[in-house]
Amino acid sequence: MDLRDINLMHPKLAPDGAAAAAPGGPLPDPADHQLDLVAEVHTRVRDLLEGFETMEGRAEAQFLPVVRDFIALHREHESELAGYLVRQGRDPDADGSFTGTVQKVLVAVKSWFENIDDGEMTAIKQGEKHLLEGYEQARQADQPAHADEMLGRHEKEIDAIMRRHAA
Repeated sequence: MDLRDINLMHPKLAPDGAAAAAPGGPLPDPADHQLDLVAEVHTRVRDLLEGFETMEGRAEAQFLPVVRDFIALHREHESELAGYLVRQGRDPDADGSFTGTVQKVLVAVKSWFENIDDGEMTAIKQGEKHLLEGYEQARQADQPAHADEMLGRHEKEIDAIMRRHAA
């Protein structure tokens, strides 16, 4: 090994302006982390969407418009996030996560014993809060301008629907 090979040098020992590789391989690409966070938001949106779709068939008539508003918003966001991920070379998860599956089961089981009505707003608020936390984490990762704009717009739209229905 030639000791002058800067690719193997500790980053603090590399000459100014030279990027030394991290031990074990190249430096991680920050864009991968940014996309991972957007993919996590997509999964969270997918999970909530699946929960609302399950709720739709079991909701009381007076609560059904609320459920459908959330479904429409989350479908729009899911589609836009999936499109963005595909354009970035990622394969968005179409099935959501294990948490989403559990959420669907809980909604179904709960509907066997009681009606799904505006009493569900507490659970909805918790789910939307979890989603907004994912959006915030993604935005804090210095996303490209077009991704940051999309994520910020989604946050505002979620906030607006929550204000409209959580009163």
